[in-house]
Amino acid sequence: MNAARVRGIVIWLLAIALGVLFVLGAAAKLQGSAQMTAAFRDWGYGPGFMRLIGVLEALGGILLIPPRTSTWGAAVLVAVMIGAAYTHLSTGIGSPWGALVFGLVAAIVGWSRRERALGLGGMLKSH
Repeated sequence: MNAARVRGIVIWLLAIALGVLFVLGAAAKLQGSAQMTAAFRDWGYGPGFMRLIGVLEALGGILLIPPRTSTWGAAVLVAVMIGAAYTHLSTGIGSPWGALVFGLVAAIVGWSRRERALGLGGMLKSH
């Protein structure tokens, strides 16, 4: 198996795993789980904001999986993860590292599939 094929498989696996994790996390927010509600309250956010983040995470997680939409999903998720890291840093509650790692992985998936998402085919490949 050549390196490009292995890279493609790894990107697919990352996209699926991360997409599923974000959708599951979104479900907890959208259902208003006690743990999520308490965490958002501790950070100074209300239930409406928690649901907004849940919608964005679900949207980003779903869009991350198909190659044609993964760059857009990654953009949504990176923005949400920057906000999450800021929240952890500014409140001193929890660690920002999880958000930063998830955001970085989303960015890697989105960047790896940018040609497909932007409809550029092979135009970005160097000769």
